[in-house]
Amino acid sequence: MKKYFELFYNKSFSRFFIGINLANFSQSLISITIVWMIYEKTNQAFLIAVAGVLLQVPSMISGPFCGYAIDKIGASRIVSLTVFIKSVIFLALFLLPLTTDWFNIIFIIIALFINSAISPIISSCTTIITNQLLEERQLVSANSVINIFFDVAYIAGSIITGIVAINGNEQYAFLIASILFIISSFLFMRLEIKHTIEEDNIVQNKQVKSSIKQGFLFLIKNKIIFHLFVATLLWNLLVWGVIPIVIPVFSKHVLSGGAYIYGWLNSAASIGIILGSVIVGALSSKWSSPKAVYYFIVLQSIFLMIFGLQSHSLISVVILVISGVFSAPVMIYKSTILQNKIPENMQGQVFSLIGTMVSVTYPIGGFIVGIMADIIPQNQIGQTVFVSGLIMLVVTVYFIFSEKKDLSSVVTSE
Repeated sequence: MKKYFELFYNKSFSRFFIGINLANFSQSLISITIVWMIYEKTNQAFLIAVAGVLLQVPSMISGPFCGYAIDKIGASRIVSLTVFIKSVIFLALFLLPLTTDWFNIIFIIIALFINSAISPIISSCTTIITNQLLEERQLVSANSVINIFFDVAYIAGSIITGIVAINGNEQYAFLIASILFIISSFLFMRLEIKHTIEEDNIVQNKQVKSSIKQGFLFLIKNKIIFHLFVATLLWNLLVWGVIPIVIPVFSKHVLSGGAYIYGWLNSAASIGIILGSVIVGALSSKWSSPKAVYYFIVLQSIFLMIFGLQSHSLISVVILVISGVFSAPVMIYKSTILQNKIPENMQGQVFSLIGTMVSVTYPIGGFIVGIMADIIPQNQIGQTVFVSGLIMLVVTVYFIFSEKKDLSSVVTSE
């Protein structure tokens, strides 16, 4: 626990930690509310997937340009502005009657478009600011504690969504989110960051096109980073793109439950991620390696395959908790490796590209599963999780053997 307490001696990190958790909770509240409203009113998993794709399209377009803005303006300043804009958006959506009037529909579409377009900035800045505020030896602990409270925020969002939905006042979620976003924006404004980005780099990256190109070239030329990027990209596609679409259908048609079971399944993986993050934070930083990331993806894939083959509520929750435990080191070690291996003056460019690719894979995975959910009987939706886990398992094992082969060739040549 001493490792965690030391982090908060840094006042700026404390402000950042509170701010990012308020923002994460707000986003969780909004995302879960929108998913539940769509499925409750339409009873079609495919429409959840379609909405997911449409809400992510703006971030796919804006993502590559976010790196230029981050490097040009500074991570702390731009994330403060971004969160403030989100506050305004959801206050407006709270005040706007949710009717079928064309003006209201167009306004909602525009508001959600802007919200999606600026979202990659927050995820990129979270990783960058953590690296700017702390020493290298503190990064694993910092990423662990941020990971822990990200999922605490997600669980809290699930619980509050359930309470609000039961009372039929889903729109109040937008008001709560708006208030918390404005508090978060104020905290980000108060961060004290010592910028070490070289002036030459800023001059070199005056053009947006040049910035995007440099980030892309850096990503593909660094073999360790590129392989890790591809593996986790597929992980997002086949695991985290699939689970949010499957869970409401699985809880209703396989487990014969309602909002209560849905809430538990939504929270189960997050509970596991919290437990896994606590364990990872207590371990030595030497465990932070691409090989460790691959092994934990394999373990999670196995448990997801088991999840897809059974139909018991308690077992489902337990399996998702264990799955979450194995996913925690994947998230933490991946972030730490990238923070250590990407130069600070390239982080805005590279992290924004990675964030964009993640934004692409989530809705694609959800879209594919949404189509499958309407083709196969809904009480067999677990089969999609089994297939996704199996594909992820095969691909990751291939990465492990490829890495061993590369190491063997290096030893032989020496």
